[in-house]
Amino acid sequence: MTITAVTLTHIEAQWRTRARAQGYRSGSQRYQRAELEFFVGAMAAMEALTGDPAASCPPRWVIAGMRGDPIVPVAPAGGG
Repeated sequence: MTITAVTLTHIEAQWRTRARAQGYRSGSQRYQRAELEFFVGAMAAMEALTGDPAASCPPRWVIAGMRGDPIVPVAPAGGG
């Protein structure tokens, strides 16, 4: 299995949907922790599917998570 840009876009959209459904406020500690946990889980699942951590962990996700920065930009209200 190959992880494509489309796959990553879908995963990021899933995070935004989950964050809205859970009522997480962007910038809050709760949001940051939940976002990091979500993407660490996604990367672990992708690594299990591909068997290759280098091909399954987008650098922008890894670096942002390590720095404590938002992993994906917050979509405008009502946006995807």
